[in-house]
Amino acid sequence: MTADLSRPLLIEPRVRHYDWGSDDAIAKLQGRAYPSAEPEAELWMGAHDLAPSFALIGDRRVKLNQLIREEADTMLGPSGSGEDAPRLGFLLKVLAAKKPLSLQVHPDAETARLGFDRENRLGVPLDADHRLYRDDQPKPEILCALGPFSALHGFRPVSAIVRDLERLAAPELRELAQTETNGASHRFYSKLLRHLLSLEQNDVCNLVSSVTSNLRDLDTEQAKWIGKLASTFPKDIGALSPLILNIVTLEPGEAIAAGPGLLHSYLDGTGVELMVNSDNTIRAGLTSKHVDPGELMRITRFEETTSSLLAHQVADGTKSFSMPSTEQGSRLELSSITPAALPLEAEGGSPQILFGAGESFVMSSNDVRVSVPAHLAAFVPAAVTSLAIESTGTVFRAREVPASSAAVT
Repeated sequence: MTADLSRPLLIEPRVRHYDWGSDDAIAKLQGRAYPSAEPEAELWMGAHDLAPSFALIGDRRVKLNQLIREEADTMLGPSGSGEDAPRLGFLLKVLAAKKPLSLQVHPDAETARLGFDRENRLGVPLDADHRLYRDDQPKPEILCALGPFSALHGFRPVSAIVRDLERLAAPELRELAQTETNGASHRFYSKLLRHLLSLEQNDVCNLVSSVTSNLRDLDTEQAKWIGKLASTFPKDIGALSPLILNIVTLEPGEAIAAGPGLLHSYLDGTGVELMVNSDNTIRAGLTSKHVDPGELMRITRFEETTSSLLAHQVADGTKSFSMPSTEQGSRLELSSITPAALPLEAEGGSPQILFGAGESFVMSSNDVRVSVPAHLAAFVPAAVTSLAIESTGTVFRAREVPASSAAVT
């Protein structure tokens, strides 16, 4: 490779098409014509082997994962290039949900390693529909809303669930609520979810129909979302998940995090999402994809989620969200850099990806200026030690902060 990799590189994101995606949100951000011919659900910016971005080097398009393997020291720095198969530690996405995503959890590091090895030994193809673990990585993630965004996020308080089950649900669920109220909360959540996921199809349809009938006159967020989910998924027990999970509504610039074992679903809206470079998702409903309720039960953390919004730090007009990404203490960091903070002198020395979220921007390193149009993003190799950003709009920056310099939020 003869290209100069000590300067920021333009990269071409990859659109992912899933049936829950939007036909205009991602196209608008990239300045393309809309509506799109098919739903556009995610825009991937990174080096995941399933859909790596293309680095634009002269008149060539080089897959970013290939470039990283060939030039690991320059692209990742010494700390990330020592592996046998060096890889970027994070993946940046735009997520555009016109319909709800699956009810899901992500594994921790040990579960991912063991699951990946197990399915490899069994000879399950990596691209098989029923494959659960497509890599050996955990998948903690941060989502920052670009507009109003709704999600199901962790278990509600037991008292709130019991109140709604007694008011809305079938007799056996009322009895379950009454008998388990005085027990440990983790046992209550586990027993309730196991019961719901083990119902026969006919019982699911009857229960969803019964609950939706009982809530017609209620003006609550739970009633609104159960009605919406039941209209789309009338035969899916996931339609009742707002009874047991928190409904979170994000305003633009607010963020939530999904750590290992957190039961969640993104319902509606567009956001920027940063995660470990993984595609490991265990599903139990609200999807046409493969579900595995047993594995989801095994890795779900049955605990109340008391605070959904992710705390942030502000420095020089830059808002940063972070969460642990590895067992060694590294952290994912997603920053939104507003025009008020620009031009900004940003840190170099570690790989990062920058995205203009509908705006073009300019990056400068030493005497080199790189213009990044709205339909592209930028990858900053670790070899870049000085960096300046100029823009009239918000720029998102993604990186993994090593344990030695990780800040605690």
